[in-house]
Amino acid sequence: MVQTSGYTATAITQTPQTANITTAIRAFLLAIVPPDTPVQLAQQNRTVAPSGPFALVTLLNRQPLATVAQTDTATTSRFCLPEDVTVQVSLFGPGAGNNAQRLATLFRTPWACQFFETLTSAQDSPQAETGLTVADWLANPPSPSNATAHASTATDAGSQKASAITPARIAPLYTSAPRQAPFISGERQFEEHWLLDLHCQVNTLITLPTIMAPAASIALVQAETVTDKPTP
Repeated sequence: MVQTSGYTATAITQTPQTANITTAIRAFLLAIVPPDTPVQLAQQNRTVAPSGPFALVTLLNRQPLATVAQTDTATTSRFCLPEDVTVQVSLFGPGAGNNAQRLATLFRTPWACQFFETLTSAQDSPQAETGLTVADWLANPPSPSNATAHASTATDAGSQKASAITPARIAPLYTSAPRQAPFISGERQFEEHWLLDLHCQVNTLITLPTIMAPAASIALVQAETVTDKPTP
């Protein structure tokens, strides 16, 4: 038997979750790739590849950028860790090379920083699929509807919508150079396939009940009372 803290798993909260991070990255991709291009999570079961061009998102690595910062209150302890999150984006089909170069270029610019800032600041606004493109967003970047047009999450099949997931607050750091990789379809035909790694900063916050006493209890004892006698 191992002694635990006594707290249940539900007593510990973590933000953002993995789904929040991939939701924010997916919204950014949908603003760059051509309209009607599916953007889905990779490594899913019982899911066929979409027909035509599509993109897959895979979270590869979470590298700490600093030590954990801790703050305590009377009831909770909060731990904050800045991380370098690596997300691999795989682009398939005709035009994949052009889309990869466009993504690598824009992710390194202040435009990407403004996009994610607008996305998270407008996360409470109603979300609707409005066919956002780069030209539309550049023409009106502060618009909450533009920033959140594609922030809803993808389902396994990519055709049904689940309840919206709040996009995480992330900051673009840098990206790798686009690289080409061989891809053979089910018909044994070579298809265009490009991939690159996006690096972004995410501040992970974990909150759990405090293990410190909020107050000290004091009791008065008479000086004549003998308290050091051994217990029989």
